[in-house]
Amino acid sequence: MVTAIINDLVATGDRYSVFHNGVFMSGNGPESLVIAESGIYKFIHLIDATCEIAITINPGLEVTLMEFYYCTGDVASVAIDYDIGAGARVELVRFKQGECAGVIRFITNTNIKENTYINNRNLSIISTACELTDNVYLRGKGGEIAMTNVTINTFGKEQNHCYDIHHLAPRTTSTLHNYGISKNHSLLNIKSNGLIARGAKKAELRQKSKGLIIGTAARLSADPILQIDEYDVIASHGASIGAINEDELYYLMSRGLTYESAEKLIVSGFVNPFFNGLGDDISIDYMKRMIDNNL
Repeated sequence: MVTAIINDLVATGDRYSVFHNGVFMSGNGPESLVIAESGIYKFIHLIDATCEIAITINPGLEVTLMEFYYCTGDVASVAIDYDIGAGARVELVRFKQGECAGVIRFITNTNIKENTYINNRNLSIISTACELTDNVYLRGKGGEIAMTNVTINTFGKEQNHCYDIHHLAPRTTSTLHNYGISKNHSLLNIKSNGLIARGAKKAELRQKSKGLIIGTAARLSADPILQIDEYDVIASHGASIGAINEDELYYLMSRGLTYESAEKLIVSGFVNPFFNGLGDDISIDYMKRMIDNNL
């Protein structure tokens, strides 16, 4: 399994590390979960038990970190903590997939310090019931996060995703975009909470959720909430849910595409913002292939 994953994800010259439940197994990258130098890294996580993963990025670094989580076995419950140092600039891409006998659970806490910027993209294609909670804490003045989440649930399961962004310091900025797809008797619930604490003056918080329902049996809900405890701030949110436009399907089919191919092309356009500006071709090809295979 490990060899197949490496062949799919690792190109010549890539710095990569394979971890099993947070313990280093192999690779030419860091043997710990501490990133001490600027650069581009790939972490491949094999998860088959309850575990804790703590990732540290030292202050002032410029880092691209691509993480791939594979959950198998009877239990997969993962607590992930990110400690992003002051002044760091981070491109973080996380792809979660897996299948377990029980519910897959992820609880992620991301701590952002002063003048730190993180562009965080999350793609989830999990074939069993799951509970994913993502907490972001903007703890330092001038901290900023741009977050894009794509969730695909086509497996007839109930999946719950919750994204909480806490503005705890002045002049912090967050942008959150959620894209959810539900198909085949699946139920997908997406909650997003934007919280601005007292004293976090000049904070800016923007959130949007978009849902795409495929077929008549799938269900999807988007529930955005704002909790504002300060006056001198900017905050907005919105949500929209809809089905694939039949006219678009008819147009594509009139050009020779099958119904299935037309549907996949429309979905591809829906999730395309996730890949904008992402420069790792082998990882892009792999993630797009997984999306296509699971629609």
